Amino acid sequence: MNVRQLIGACYLPMSGPSRCAVCGDSPFASGRATGEVLGPNFADYDLLSAGQEPWTCQGCVGLLGGKPGSAPMPLRMGHFAVVNGELLRPSGQELSALLLDPPEGIQAVAWTASRQKHASLRCGPCSQAHLMIGTEGGTLAWDVAEGRSLLGAVTALRHAARQEEILTGQYSPHVILALGPDWSPSDAIVTRYRPSLMLDVAVALVRRPDHTTPEVPAMPISDPYRRAGALALALGSASRIRARDPIPFWGIWFPRRLAAAAQRPSLLSAVGWLAEKIAANPSAAIVVVETIESMTAAETEECLRLWRETPLLVIAYARQIYREQHQETA
Repeated sequence: MNVRQLIGACYLPMSGPSRCAVCGDSPFASGRATGEVLGPNFADYDLLSAGQEPWTCQGCVGLLGGKPGSAPMPLRMGHFAVVNGELLRPSGQELSALLLDPPEGIQAVAWTASRQKHASLRCGPCSQAHLMIGTEGGTLAWDVAEGRSLLGAVTALRHAARQEEILTGQYSPHVILALGPDWSPSDAIVTRYRPSLMLDVAVALVRRPDHTTPEVPAMPISDPYRRAGALALALGSASRIRARDPIPFWGIWFPRRLAAAAQRPSLLSAVGWLAEKIAANPSAAIVVVETIESMTAAETEECLRLWRETPLLVIAYARQIYREQHQETA
């Protein structure tokens, strides 16, 4: 019995056999015409076991059919799991708990966001160590040990960070400061999965503890961080690499290069090395050099230290400076 038939067996007796477009040789009786079940907008025919068959079995009608607002809620309208032959309809919080510690007898799991029909078709076989989760974006191979680490990191970040910040790695300064020592190790774990379907699911399932996203005013920027952020912004904005792919540039690639550049003996040598690594426009690099030449020795040493020790916070402030500049010109 394949996974689709196993799901159908949760709510129907096996009254077949029949030939089914969705699951092939089915233990259930024929149900409805395939075109009626799939609807005119269905496009994933490659997911069907025998798409040429004119009929869909009763089990797969239950798997794919139903209308919004009907009772019970159609399977495609939410998450579900099958445990020891029993169909469960967990909430997001309950599904998160299931992924952290799958029960004995776990057989199938699906997670859906847009309430389409495709997630259930992508369910695969499951065990307590490995889950093949059906999602609208594909079959997600969820290693439970890795998943625990990722969900723990996302949970720690969600105490202050918005979903988009976790997905992109572009944190506001107040988030980094609010999370304190929890931020760096948690984001280091998340970075390994950015971007991925696994991270998308984890971030969607983990809610902020108070279920709110308060508006937080911009953090005041100290003079040392303003100098460090402004120089980083000037170089980063002039990078040809950033122009091609800005999200991973600001969130991952540029902070690492910033910290590496700060290992140089002086801020001028750091800027020269960094400008070459990020393919910065030469004219922008010249402006940065002229700015550095107007700074005191203490200011350049402090800037180099901030680049080296807190590169992501420097980038966060750089983005805040960028927003301030554009608000002033708007």
